[in-house]
Amino acid sequence: MAAYAALVSLINVLDHIQIHPRISNCFDKGQMESLSDHLNFLLDSVEITHSRGVVSEEYEVLEGQITSAAYSAEDVIESHVVDQIHSGSISFLDLQTVIQDMDYVKYKVVNFKEERRFKDRQKGPTYSLHAPPITSSCSGKSKMVGFDEELSQLLDALTGQQSSLQVISIVGMGGIDNNNGSRIILTTRLSNFASHFGSSSYFSKKFLDEDRSWKLFCEKEFLEKEVCPRELEKIGMKIAKKCKGLPLLIVVIGGLLRKSSRTQEYWENISENMNSILDSEEQNLDILSLSYSHLPAHLKPCFLYLAIFPEDCDIRVTELIKLWVAEGFIKPNKYQSLEKVAKEYVKDLVERNLLLVGTLRLNGKMKTCTIHDLLRDLCLKPAQKEKFLYLIKLCDTQSGIHKERRILFPEKTTAINWDSSLSHNHEPAPVTRSLLGKGGRLPFKFRLLRVLSVDYADTSLNDIFEQVNLRYVWTNYSYAERDHIHRALHLSLYLLWNVQTLKIGGTETLVAPSEIWSMPQLRHFEFDNGIYLPDPPLRSEQNDDGIVLKNLHTLKKVMNLKLSEEVCTRIPNVKILKIKYIEDLAVTESACDYCLYTIGRFDKLESLYCDFGNLSMSGNTPEKTSLLRNLKFPTSLQRLTLESSYVLDWEELSAIGSLPNLEILKLGSDSVRGSEWNPVEGEFLRLKYLLINYCTELKHWNAESVHFPVLESLVLNGFMQLDEIPSGIGEISTLALIQMCYCSQTALVSAIRILEEQESLENDYLRVRIQFWSNKEVERFKEKVASFESSESNNLQLVCSVYL
Repeated sequence: MAAYAALVSLINVLDHIQIHPRISNCFDKGQMESLSDHLNFLLDSVEITHSRGVVSEEYEVLEGQITSAAYSAEDVIESHVVDQIHSGSISFLDLQTVIQDMDYVKYKVVNFKEERRFKDRQKGPTYSLHAPPITSSCSGKSKMVGFDEELSQLLDALTGQQSSLQVISIVGMGGIDNNNGSRIILTTRLSNFASHFGSSSYFSKKFLDEDRSWKLFCEKEFLEKEVCPRELEKIGMKIAKKCKGLPLLIVVIGGLLRKSSRTQEYWENISENMNSILDSEEQNLDILSLSYSHLPAHLKPCFLYLAIFPEDCDIRVTELIKLWVAEGFIKPNKYQSLEKVAKEYVKDLVERNLLLVGTLRLNGKMKTCTIHDLLRDLCLKPAQKEKFLYLIKLCDTQSGIHKERRILFPEKTTAINWDSSLSHNHEPAPVTRSLLGKGGRLPFKFRLLRVLSVDYADTSLNDIFEQVNLRYVWTNYSYAERDHIHRALHLSLYLLWNVQTLKIGGTETLVAPSEIWSMPQLRHFEFDNGIYLPDPPLRSEQNDDGIVLKNLHTLKKVMNLKLSEEVCTRIPNVKILKIKYIEDLAVTESACDYCLYTIGRFDKLESLYCDFGNLSMSGNTPEKTSLLRNLKFPTSLQRLTLESSYVLDWEELSAIGSLPNLEILKLGSDSVRGSEWNPVEGEFLRLKYLLINYCTELKHWNAESVHFPVLESLVLNGFMQLDEIPSGIGEISTLALIQMCYCSQTALVSAIRILEEQESLENDYLRVRIQFWSNKEVERFKEKVASFESSESNNLQLVCSVYL
């Protein structure tokens, strides 16, 4: 929904300009406030109109005018900013014409509302329900296939002896008992809908598995006594599988094939062209389009943006949020960060069954999400119709796309595939804000580019950083570009006036310029192979008295970071920190020289990765031990990873165990020393995941379930002297996984014993996975534990793997 996105984007631009120490001098404060007032009025109008459901065609035309006006204003303002940065000067831009244009659009909106009120008074009250027509492929006698268990539960709930009023809700994505009506049962796409009717529970409908999909497909394709011809079984199962378990899609495709030629060649054609075929069945699929039509205005651009991801893609939630923020889709909120608001948007789309939960993080939070292929196709249509997103084709010319604001290179069409004469032309694309896809040689110069998200760019980083309007950069570089990249960082990085995310992959460690400390919008600074940060300039040396990077949330991977008072003051809100101290440190340097004792000042820190490298060996041992023993980690920590040799003694883990919010703890090779570990009750109260690598000294671990009360996963690698895993660990009610590799035989047997004990108590939740270096070791261990009943359990996995 382009109008909302355009207005919020421009509001964000104005906010960023007004807090910039240099660019803010190019505009009159009064004019900026006047323009903001106009934009907020129009935004309220759009939000209110869309909250009432499907908008009229007349209002869609008006929204087109709103979008055009917002885009034009944004182009004028950002073009002026870019000119100032490239020229190195400051000149004033009069916004009066922009304000007048916006005032005219505001007048049209007010006039439209008045006309609608007059017409409504003339007609009187009307009531209507919008529902898509049911066509032949979905009509007729229908059966509930693949949901026998849910049907049984539903019948029990309907016929139970409950004396009080009971409302039963059925929740699922659009297209999952389509064509079912009842005065008692509610079917909804909103997971939180049931609570509004006092329903204590609801049935969450899942997608069909492959067997049930095939059963439903055959029912719709063949008559009751017919069976699928053997020569069509393989391709038929392939078609059913491509429906991804969505009953509506299976019914539509099955109904279509039922009326068509039953030949292998025809079915192969259907399988390869399902998307184009579904376009012709648009009437049948209108039920899904309602999911988009009835979205609130703020979710529509976020949903349409999902079309940038390829089919079957696992979408990283953190990256999706960064992109939404960089695109300007998130409306500013003085009570919450943009990222926090965006997380709520993700949650809302999941609850509406428009996004599906993919993989989970170790602490149970959502790591990736996915979108059903059919929903992706459906959101791609309005995205292209509203010129929200342009899907590039090899036959496109520069003149045909130079006015597109977001350009997507499909997976099979990269920029490097383009005609070489076009690729080397490098004429400007004046309004393009986003370039997304696999990568290659950038075909144009993007004067106002905001988002560059490509796997690799066959373009120098210096050329990329010349696009000074960039907010989000994600790309990789090669070793050959190393020297050019160093120069680019020092010559061009400071020009990125509004950059939020810098995510650079490659094979070399880089050095950042001191200007990095003068980028107030910077939110995520990530370099895969490391980057050195210079000390920030002292405040007394700067005219601006020092810029605090209050928006900076992610900083990784920083080499030899000195956590001085000035550094801590400059990045007070960092949430994710990854630091490493490497072996080129001077022999005299110790942890004290790097001020690690100040780590506790980061009271917003949630995730810390610290590789002490050779740092802990420098200086004298008593000094090192004293520092680490007295190191105060921030209580906000949820995830902690420590790497290095002999950083802590086992008793010193109490300082970590006392962290009230810690959920994930990873201890690297030989990071803890000592032969005995005696945890203390009352610690590790929220720990869900514990991984310890190669702590070769540990022999005795004396623990009960109360020492790790909510632990879900235990991973032990390289415990060659450990006598056993304490039996009390198996009594932890939440424990779902014990994973071990290269541990002593007695420790491995103790894990089998724990599994057997839990299965005897009818606990089918626990899994034990043991990795060995060779198949011979696997067979020998099987013989050793053959007497255990659990040796044949489905919950036990013995594998050969050299990967830890």
